Amino acid sequence: MSAREDALEELVEVLHEKGLNEVYGIATGIADTKKYRYATFCRARTLDGEVKVFGTKFIQIKWQRGGKWGNEVCRSLEEAKEFLKKTF
Repeated sequence: MSAREDALEELVEVLHEKGLNEVYGIATGIADTKKYRYATFCRARTLDGEVKVFGTKFIQIKWQRGGKWGNEVCRSLEEAKEFLKKTF
């Protein structure tokens, strides 16, 4: 597995732990451009989001909650995991 795949797998574990797979589960894949791997997550009626892993030092997390959008860029896998645990 690649470093991006490994990082995404660890982040998906955190998403499952936080129960962010309520409506359609956690969908994972690779972007058409092949520049990043992604995972989508959700909480019924309140939250939709996506994690994009460009590399182990550039992970973007986007979400929508209550009609408001959020965006965070994490510079390490550990930073991304902590952000997910604290924010959602």
